[in-house]
Amino acid sequence: MRMGRPPKRRRDAKQQQSQTQTANKPKFASPTLIVGQISPDVVSSILGPAMTDLAVQSVEDYADAVLAYEHVNQFAAEKGDEENEVEVEVEMDLDGNIQQQQHQTSPPPPSSQRLFSSQLDIENLTELLTSTSQHFSHTTNSWKVHANAAKFERL
Repeated sequence: MRMGRPPKRRRDAKQQQSQTQTANKPKFASPTLIVGQISPDVVSSILGPAMTDLAVQSVEDYADAVLAYEHVNQFAAEKGDEENEVEVEVEMDLDGNIQQQQHQTSPPPPSSQRLFSSQLDIENLTELLTSTSQHFSHTTNSWKVHANAAKFERL
């Protein structure tokens, strides 16, 4: 014990202090990253959260587009009830044929050919990401054996 003097700094105290001071994350870091700890599982730590966020955003955008489409159709139906008389433009050819131009009163429905358009699609994505992550982070590393064997295979 040192009477009247502050205690000496130990190496452990310096390391703990430097770890707590590094609060700045790298630019392209995983949201679950703890500075100083590196996760070898890139799929579940970096790609998984990013792809899930994009999928959720895509589903939300699609839901907003569907709701807007339904609102426009409902508004057009109410307006159509008020106006029973519908004016139609007609063109006549030189042969005397009448061609009627059809006007769409409502916009076309939003495309359902998106990659993610429902909650089921998001669940399938998370299942795919977890199975991929487990395949590459399995303790036996059988995928490395197959990858090394494929180097030496001949066509």
